Amino acid sequence: MAGIAHNPPEETLREMLYRWAKARPLTLKRQAEHLGLAESTLGNSINPHIEAMEYKLAWLIPHMLLNDSLAPLDYLEACVGRVAFDLPQAPECVANLQAELARTIKEFGDVIAASGTALEDGRVQRNEVKRIEQEINEMVRQAFAFLQAVKDRMERY
Repeated sequence: MAGIAHNPPEETLREMLYRWAKARPLTLKRQAEHLGLAESTLGNSINPHIEAMEYKLAWLIPHMLLNDSLAPLDYLEACVGRVAFDLPQAPECVANLQAELARTIKEFGDVIAASGTALEDGRVQRNEVKRIEQEINEMVRQAFAFLQAVKDRMERY
């Protein structure tokens, strides 16, 4: 597909699913029971050494919800060079949209500050990239919260 970057990770999807499911607090047997599967069906479908069984896409969302983990979704996003994050709920009653806007502007300022610090010496270190990424993610979340607050206000009045 044109325009989509493919960044294959070091492990396959099956290897990631196997590692992820085995590391969860619920045993594989309990996970299978909750999904309405036999333990062997689930175990074989995520086993990277058994190609005859397939992990069904229909199991993925219930499996992530059961395990309270979006790691498989994060894996898929990383494969195509994307990042997913939770959108915040807008406050139930937004009495002052200016306060939301001020928070959004503050987050943007944090991105600028982190970027300025990182670029000051002309070299960008890994920890600086992480800090910039964190600040950008917070800014985007806040921007969506502000947008949602504006939309909510529009619908009410």
